[in-house]
Amino acid sequence: MKFKSWVPRIQKKLGHCIGYFHSDRGGEFMSAEFSAILEEHGITRETSAPHTPQQNRLVECMNQTLVGGAQAMLQHSRLS
Repeated sequence: MKFKSWVPRIQKKLGHCIGYFHSDRGGEFMSAEFSAILEEHGITRETSAPHTPQQNRLVECMNQTLVGGAQAMLQHSRLS
């Protein structure tokens, strides 16, 4: 899992430990394997209600920006 190798690199680069990991309970980050990685690095999990973009505004706004950009590029390239 890429997250497992990413954590030490980013902590070394920033000089800070990651204290919290925030996500909804949508399923992507709820596996036992991912929970074990968080525990191994001492990262506390914070969750919001699943499928509630109102509780995760920044990520949802960024996601909309990325999706809109991708759609614009597809339309411009005239691909399906």
